[in-house]
Amino acid sequence: MSGIKPNLIEGYTLQKIIGKGGMGVVLKALQHSLDKTVAVKLLSPKFSSDSEYVKRFVREAKIAAKLNHSNIMQVLDTGHVDKHYYIVMEYIEGVSVAQLLKERGRIEEREALRIAIKVTEALAAAQKQGLVHRDIKPENIMITESNEVKLCDMGLAKSTRSDAGLTQEGSFVGTPYYIAPEQAKGGSVDIRCDIYALGMTLYHMLSGCRPFAGDTIKVLANQIDLDKKPRDLRTVEPSISPVTATVVKTAIAKRRSYRYQEPEEFGDALEDALDSLDSKRPAGRAVGSKVGRVSSKPRRGARRDAGAESRVGRTSAKSPLPYIAVIGGMVVILIVVVVLALSGGSEPTDTGGDEEVAAASRHDEEEPERRPDYSAGTSTRRDSGRRDSGRTADSRDSAPSSSRSLKREQERQGLEQMKSKIDSLLAQEKFKQAGQLLGMVDMTDKSSYYMNGIVEQKKRIDKAWEEKDNSEIEKIENLITGKELERASRLAEELESNCGSTTRRRVGTLRKTIARAIADRKQKEEEKRKAAALDTRKYAAALCEAAPEIMNGKYKDARLKVESKLAEAAKAIFKKQIDFSQEQLKALKKKSADYTGEKLPVTLVSGEPVGGTFIGMKGGCWAFDAEGGAIMCPLALCDPAKTLAMLTSASNFARGCFCLQNLWFTHARREFESAKKAGEEYADFFIRLIEKHAAELAEAYLTEIARPAEELYGKKKLLNAFRFQNALELVLDQPGCEKALEKSRKLTKRILASVVKETGAAASKNRDNDRIAESYAAEISLFAYTALAAGKRDIALLAIRKALNIDADNPYALAIMDRLKKK
Repeated sequence: MSGIKPNLIEGYTLQKIIGKGGMGVVLKALQHSLDKTVAVKLLSPKFSSDSEYVKRFVREAKIAAKLNHSNIMQVLDTGHVDKHYYIVMEYIEGVSVAQLLKERGRIEEREALRIAIKVTEALAAAQKQGLVHRDIKPENIMITESNEVKLCDMGLAKSTRSDAGLTQEGSFVGTPYYIAPEQAKGGSVDIRCDIYALGMTLYHMLSGCRPFAGDTIKVLANQIDLDKKPRDLRTVEPSISPVTATVVKTAIAKRRSYRYQEPEEFGDALEDALDSLDSKRPAGRAVGSKVGRVSSKPRRGARRDAGAESRVGRTSAKSPLPYIAVIGGMVVILIVVVVLALSGGSEPTDTGGDEEVAAASRHDEEEPERRPDYSAGTSTRRDSGRRDSGRTADSRDSAPSSSRSLKREQERQGLEQMKSKIDSLLAQEKFKQAGQLLGMVDMTDKSSYYMNGIVEQKKRIDKAWEEKDNSEIEKIENLITGKELERASRLAEELESNCGSTTRRRVGTLRKTIARAIADRKQKEEEKRKAAALDTRKYAAALCEAAPEIMNGKYKDARLKVESKLAEAAKAIFKKQIDFSQEQLKALKKKSADYTGEKLPVTLVSGEPVGGTFIGMKGGCWAFDAEGGAIMCPLALCDPAKTLAMLTSASNFARGCFCLQNLWFTHARREFESAKKAGEEYADFFIRLIEKHAAELAEAYLTEIARPAEELYGKKKLLNAFRFQNALELVLDQPGCEKALEKSRKLTKRILASVVKETGAAASKNRDNDRIAESYAAEISLFAYTALAAGKRDIALLAIRKALNIDADNPYALAIMDRLKKK
């Protein structure tokens, strides 16, 4: 068994390999404890070494083991021995749909529909456990010897409730011929991916051919491309009914929102299609093969109705409980009526209990749903209740009114007087005085009745005060909306000194908002005043004209070239920019001199090394020693973060000017925004310059930045030329640089075409496997780059993976793969 020991897993004897796949091997085995034949799936070593994959594999296998459904192969156990991870599954004697297709070519329509219906029932059961299968295909659907349909390989299932972090971004699990577009792209999966895969499998069963033909890359490209659709099912196989064809078409819709959303919905549509066939079948005609004899359960709606009807029938026909309950209830009512009638005229016995508790008890029996209205300051209802129960009380106790009654009356009168005073203060909107009056009340030895009355009055004050504050806040907010900030500030200040406790924090926040708005307005007015004399359009034109001089570090020539064309205010800005850029270049030259004869601690934007041994700086370029002469690398192609790290003492404004010169617009904007916060003059001007004129600047500076790559291409130093172009495109891959980027891509395509030509010639001359692999990888890399340039990232990714499978060390393919990862 290819080196697999029979006793590898304790408690099992591994007997023979019955299947192989990309994930591992499946073996027939004997489970000792139950003397039962099982199937054991051993995970491939390349997956076993991936800790994140193993963690997901084990957890989701455990979830799959909880599934217990007649149409799902049961997962019985999971574990690992050393680094061998395994799943133990139910062993099935039977044939797969893939085997049936191989034997017959295609499966008869009724049989195919019945099989698909059973699979939807399995998917519905898995969905209830939060599982998505992810690999529905003919090989994973089995027909047992007892004619049952079984969905297999739940070990690949993914929990929709699991940690998304355990799924590697951009990767997918599944079979390309049946996989859903979103799954092929490495995106999120849900039950609709399984519906798509089952639809594609059903297409295969009905037509006898896969929906998309070709090699893996071509098939995946067709799956991902939303405009690519399989041939119409009835064109491939005219005998298929229109209803079935429509159902399949819906299931394999490229956009998941257009498919069936639930397995039950798909299953119902399949049953409709099957019913439409059965209605046309001549009476007494038998259904074909043993697979065709797989029984299908009643329709879901019918099953639900039948179940409900059955339950009602059982309750009404068999159970005597309802009758017993009714009779018992009638007996209880009769007993209560008799007892009440016999006790109606009798004299109640004095239990010796507390009089007030007894009175309260009687009062609660009379009106349990109402609470005393303390805020009304009246006890009419309570007195009325007391009068109504007076006769009963007198019959129980003939003692005169106690001191408690006198105290309660005094408290009632006190609450009424308090309410009257508070009403007067609230009418005058004197909320603070009302609160102070309430705070002066002595609560010593007061009843709960009195305390509740005080609490009600406090709520009245707070509510009225809050309503008044909210009204004032609304006025202030309207003033802010109307830009009347000074007036809003005055009202907010007054309100803060008089507002209630419930709104004090809100008013404080409002005052801060107003203060910030006033400060922002003043700052904008000042910036507007300064910028009034500045025209970014003319300034950008001057920078474009001076681009060759600036890029080569000839700052004096740049000033002489354009200063006469600028207004006085713009001249001051241009001088400041040039001075700062020149200062930074000198600092960088001094710092980099320490690395002469060594490797420079700077890389290209792509992350690749800049060149060989560093020999110095010339203008705006690094110079490196290389075979055939020095290579000049523009600073603009280097990693901005690593280059700026050598300028630690520079100000944000100075660094911003240096970044702008090298087209590092994102970094430049960030530095100018920091300078703006620090109050640096003209920082806002440069921010607006980048926003409005980045495209013009990029196009003007492109000629100088791309010159070294053009020279390397002319000298047939294709790899270095490609590396420089690759870095340049990463620099230009930002808003506003679209035109310059498109221009740059033309040179890159020419370079890659030359690589294809050279490697092809070498492969033809020397029929060496390595040369042939290099040639194929070059051709596929050119195809991948073309797809990437056209915005078809997913197709580019599939192609470049194919190139790296052929030649894992191909530098062009590796560089393009890095580009795709950065996306």
